[in-house]
Amino acid sequence: MKLTKVLSLVLALAMLFSVPTFAFSDVAADANYAEAVTVLSALKIITGYEDGTFKPDGKITRAEYAAIVCRVNNMDDAAKANKVGGIFTDVPADHWASGYIATAYQAGIINGMGDGTFAPESEVTYEQAVKMLVAALGYELKAQSMGGYPTGYMMIANQESITVGTTNTAGGAARSTVARLTYNALTVPMMDQTSWGTDIEFKPIKTQSILYTKLNAIKAEVNFANIPLDKTQNNVTLTYGVADCDAVTQANVAAGNINLKLQAKKNGVDLTGLQGLSSTAIIDKSDDSAWKLICVVPKAGKNEEIEVDPTMMAEVNPADGYVEYYKTNDDERTTKIKVPTTGLTTYVNLVAGTYATDVVVGGNAGDLAYRFVDTDNDGTFDTVFVDNVKIFVVGNVNAANGKIYRDSSASALATPGAPATITLDEDDDTLSWVITDADGKALTIDDIKAGDVIAVATSISGSNKVYEIEVVGSSVEGTVTQTFTETAKVGGGAVNKFTLGGKDYSLLNNAASIKPGDEIIAKAYGDQIVSYEVAEGVKNLGMVIATNISSEFGDTYQIQILTQKGEIASINLAEKVNGVTVAYASQAALDAAFPKGDIIAYTLNAASELKSYDIETGYTPATANVLKNTDKMTAGTAQYKESSGKLGSYTINNSTVIFTTETAKVGITKTNVALSSKDILSEDTTYTADILYNEDKVAEVVVLIAAANQVNSNSYPLVVTKKATVTVEGDSRTKLIGYVNGEDVELIVSEKADGSVTSLKVGDIAFYTSNAAGEIVKAIRVAQYNSATGFAVFDNAIDGAADDAKTVIAGHWITLSNADYGAISTSAAAQTAAATVMNKGVAATVAGLKGFGVAGKLYSVSGNNFRVMNADDYKATFDASGTRKYDKGTVVDGRINDYTVNANAVAYKFNAKTGKFSVTTLLEAETDVSTFDSKSDAQIENDDLVYAFNYDGETKLVLIVDVQAK
Repeated sequence: MKLTKVLSLVLALAMLFSVPTFAFSDVAADANYAEAVTVLSALKIITGYEDGTFKPDGKITRAEYAAIVCRVNNMDDAAKANKVGGIFTDVPADHWASGYIATAYQAGIINGMGDGTFAPESEVTYEQAVKMLVAALGYELKAQSMGGYPTGYMMIANQESITVGTTNTAGGAARSTVARLTYNALTVPMMDQTSWGTDIEFKPIKTQSILYTKLNAIKAEVNFANIPLDKTQNNVTLTYGVADCDAVTQANVAAGNINLKLQAKKNGVDLTGLQGLSSTAIIDKSDDSAWKLICVVPKAGKNEEIEVDPTMMAEVNPADGYVEYYKTNDDERTTKIKVPTTGLTTYVNLVAGTYATDVVVGGNAGDLAYRFVDTDNDGTFDTVFVDNVKIFVVGNVNAANGKIYRDSSASALATPGAPATITLDEDDDTLSWVITDADGKALTIDDIKAGDVIAVATSISGSNKVYEIEVVGSSVEGTVTQTFTETAKVGGGAVNKFTLGGKDYSLLNNAASIKPGDEIIAKAYGDQIVSYEVAEGVKNLGMVIATNISSEFGDTYQIQILTQKGEIASINLAEKVNGVTVAYASQAALDAAFPKGDIIAYTLNAASELKSYDIETGYTPATANVLKNTDKMTAGTAQYKESSGKLGSYTINNSTVIFTTETAKVGITKTNVALSSKDILSEDTTYTADILYNEDKVAEVVVLIAAANQVNSNSYPLVVTKKATVTVEGDSRTKLIGYVNGEDVELIVSEKADGSVTSLKVGDIAFYTSNAAGEIVKAIRVAQYNSATGFAVFDNAIDGAADDAKTVIAGHWITLSNADYGAISTSAAAQTAAATVMNKGVAATVAGLKGFGVAGKLYSVSGNNFRVMNADDYKATFDASGTRKYDKGTVVDGRINDYTVNANAVAYKFNAKTGKFSVTTLLEAETDVSTFDSKSDAQIENDDLVYAFNYDGETKLVLIVDVQAK
């Protein structure tokens, strides 16, 4: 099946509110080294890669770690100025790390490999990293006294908890391991020598650490009760005490060296998602008047979280100290978690909420998750975060004005309450926003396009507002294999689902409009489809002719269809049709499912079996499988009006598929049905018809019942120039040869053709219709030639003649007999003969076929226009010189008809003497025909009769009868 659009589905949207974005895309929030990497990055001690990754499993060289240790000891500037060579034979002065290596050597942190080299490009091992850190902390001599490298250094590192959370592995140490070792060392008390001589002693200095002394910062476990949304407010209040600080900070407080600041400048630190969580803060204390946040990260080992699907929430009353929920829709029993009976802290997106109204059984519209968090690991979940988003499809974006408009079309889905417009005004000090993709990559409004699906989290506090906008960009395509209904675990409502690519989905609005066999192109938020299209693919249209059950090798169900291409197709039903395994108890049951004559729309699988269908009997648009839910069917009688192009209320166009049957539906066989076209429809004719039409009331399929092979006069007629007998597949058949619209044609006469066709002779002109095989089956003659009696033309020039007569009326033939022209030798005689013919006329009381044609004498020609004077008004005489004269007083303007024909229009010239036709153009030049001589070579001469077969203003045939044959 050809898809209009190819999409690949199953998008994983990251949580908008769980934890702040980390410095590196490949550092998971729950990794045991995440806190270390985040802090060291904020302190500018470590760096990542240009692509935003940290590569935690990668290795680090000895030169790189020497640089890290220098930065830890606040020696970065000194190292950059200390680019010297000669200390190690393999570290020249122009090596990028020569300054770091020299500075670390001079500080007693490194000694090299013992052979005069440093091996700067070798991977640093776990032991080597530990040795450098221990030396940087001043424990070098103590380590030597405890056995030296590596044993003494490793013992000290274990004693001071530098190795907590790390593992010593063979080979180079991983970057994540080195980060954790370095982070652990930041708050270790530094060592100092307290006595010299023979009794050398070293004691840790409780008030000194790398973080406090070298980097001028403290570490504290903090909590933010509220984070201001006002982007102009730079200060926040930290909730922590002395006991929450690192040991060195506590010692300095006790010694009176510092007073804790409970308010700090945000300093550009992103606090999104941190309210209510136990977090680690690194705070710059260098400015006594205003401490600054360096970074904040959720505290490792705390903040145990349980995420609950809001639709699974069964009990939210905390009075008994518990909440209850179902883990999955299949669970029969609820799960309980302990919550405080009072004081359960609630946040909705970025602001404080109210537990009783924001956390409800079954969830609120847009609730994405309820995240219960135990922030202090005491088994009670003391905080709940409500993640609420409004999801919608973008209709348009005006980046210049900061406008994002929601698509409000019927096919676009949206969470109830989704805003119609989001305005991102850079001049609004009360408004902040962040735009990311599903991977957390920062975007701008210029990156948002029409058709994108976005999830918008809105936080409002007072006059301040924050938008967190996530753009969904991934997609999928596939075939729906089944649809089913589940009962919601909470509330008992029906959830309409379908399976696509082995995964179950529901529409965001829970509609049941997706059907088995649908080719879906969509975007999703988790397991909910947000934006989708059902690919139209190859929609086949046809009319049912018959059905059959074959039991030769197990039941095989087959239907016979007249297709939109005019072919008789026998199609097997697939094992599953419309998503349901097919089984019919009898032939009668199969017949009832696929009634004869019914319109059918269907699709086929790769094996050309019927996969899905909609059929006229019992058709319901709301449950359509192939058609759109705006397509409808009707049956009854309807009159055709060519002026409006409508059959009843339904427009017929060139794309409308029209089938005809010769009998009522019950008598249909493959031999009495045909594919036709709109040309078969005749003005003011009432048809019994079945119609499939769209929302614009344009007919897609029409079945004309018991109306096969009707002739439409609004078509190009056949001019018969030759009749022959030929053999077709061993059978003797009649062939008619001639012209249609000036082109040579050869038409086989159908075996079912009636007398209107079999009586056609050379010289006849007839409107006709053909069957699906292109064989002529019915005709209405409008001109005929007989060598004995002459040439006759059907005349319906009478105003007000009947429109619906479909038989030739004898009284409406104007005949040009042999006697009229047999002895003509002069122009005057020819004109007299023409006048005689015109004066034959017909009685106005005889009903005719209005629209088939108009007979008359050529009156004048101008450009592509020609004027014909009707027979009843033509009274002409000729003087001795042959000049035509007529009584103008008898001419009524309404009886003189003008016709406009394209300059390339085909005309047929009939030689009244030879009985032969020739094809010509109507006009050769702009002229007055009264100047023409009957002996000239002009296409139209002064004595010629012109018959214009006209229908609703369009000339289908121009016949020029040459009275004075040459």
